[in-house]
Amino acid sequence: MPSPRFARLDAERQQTVLDAAAAEFFEHGYQGASLNRIIETAGASKGAFYYWFENKADLFATVLERLVGELSPSAYGIDLDALTPSTFWPAWVGYMRQAAQDHAGKAEMTRLGRDLHALLESDEAPALQERVAALADGMIGPLIRRGQALGVVRADLPAELLVRLTQVIDMTLDRWFIETFGGDGDTLTAEQIDRLVAIYSDIYRRLWETRPTGDG
Repeated sequence: MPSPRFARLDAERQQTVLDAAAAEFFEHGYQGASLNRIIETAGASKGAFYYWFENKADLFATVLERLVGELSPSAYGIDLDALTPSTFWPAWVGYMRQAAQDHAGKAEMTRLGRDLHALLESDEAPALQERVAALADGMIGPLIRRGQALGVVRADLPAELLVRLTQVIDMTLDRWFIETFGGDGDTLTAEQIDRLVAIYSDIYRRLWETRPTGDG
């Protein structure tokens, strides 16, 4: 996690550092990214960097957290408190479609996805897994809990478990997507995006949705 020293920087300075890091990771990938270039672009010193972050993996996870925040349902204007049983699922599918349209075919996002999967299988995995789990809970946990309160998301499993199961499915789908469509510069047609959104949303809905009870 970034140190309290980084958190105490003003928002503009934090953004400058993370923008420099994101640009470097986008262009060169995690393995090829140079901390020296990031530090120089950000106008910082090496000493300051290690006051702010533990290592390159810590910086990468912090950049990823910032990007995921831009992909959250709330960032797309979904007001959880305003959702009703009849609007919950259409809002969820609409959010998935809009997020997919905004980010489909972006080579930098594909690169980050590949790098994240590689890191999660490396010696640096334990610390990153905690960060990724927290990201998943922050992104979809509130939506699942709101759905449970509305009675449209199953309550026989705790929200925390549904988040973890969703994360496992999401990582599997993400890996498949990268392997299938992940060539740098690849673009998806509107028809392909709609088809993928339909598949993904159906998988999540089958996991989340309240099932009617029967006699046997």
